[in-house]
Amino acid sequence: MSRGSSSLGGGGGFSGGFSGGHSGSSGIHHGHSSNGGLLTGLVIGSLLSRGGGSGSSGSSGNYERPDPTQGGKYKRVKNTTATYVTSLIFLAVTVVFVVLSFLFRFDAVYVKTKGVATDYSYNYPYYYTTYDFVVDGTTYSVESKAGWTKLEHMEGKAYTQENINTYYLNKEYEIYYKKTNVYEVYEVESKADMPSTNAIYIFFAVIFGIVTLIVFSCGIYKYELDPEYEVKQREAEKNKPVDGKRRCQYCNSLIDEKTEKCPNCGASQK
Repeated sequence: MSRGSSSLGGGGGFSGGFSGGHSGSSGIHHGHSSNGGLLTGLVIGSLLSRGGGSGSSGSSGNYERPDPTQGGKYKRVKNTTATYVTSLIFLAVTVVFVVLSFLFRFDAVYVKTKGVATDYSYNYPYYYTTYDFVVDGTTYSVESKAGWTKLEHMEGKAYTQENINTYYLNKEYEIYYKKTNVYEVYEVESKADMPSTNAIYIFFAVIFGIVTLIVFSCGIYKYELDPEYEVKQREAEKNKPVDGKRRCQYCNSLIDEKTEKCPNCGASQK
């Protein structure tokens, strides 16, 4: 079966025809939305806020971000443990979504069978077919959830009740029914337009997989005391003059503050 546009015609019958389902005409006019974009925005926004550049100004234009190194006292280093642990957590979440996408794949949710078209209803511009089919020895009569704009085998024929009964009804067609709800039925040709089963799990598996790669490759950083800073501080403390003393500007010897000539190197201090 396939779908195309149709309109009501004159002469007491329905205009339009049921194109062959394999002609590739337009599909069921049912839209699906996803809330995945919201979570994506939150994840990306969180990463951006975490990695924002230093020195950016606030809303007042005068705010300066504090120096995380505290003037060189600390240095930024990769936190290997945190990087590995966080990467493993995101990887585990990714694996969970991969498993769910497999468990809820299309073939695990819907079952293909054959049903006989026994009736139809028309709600402009769609036709809805009722099928009789058997599941575990029980016969069900269920109307398809998919709306069609044309009826199979009806091309070039007027849509009179007699022609519909002759050329369309009481014929066998392939359909899908849902494992968990046998009263949810769709034509095989509407597979691409059927409610998504595992698309949301695939979406999140991809998102968390990307986050895992970003965290593992870029790493998580921390600030730790810089040993070179400590050495410089000790040197500065060592060279700090005491009261009444100063350093010779040539040999760096500690001399009396009022001495005009260094007793060590003889250089003038004027």
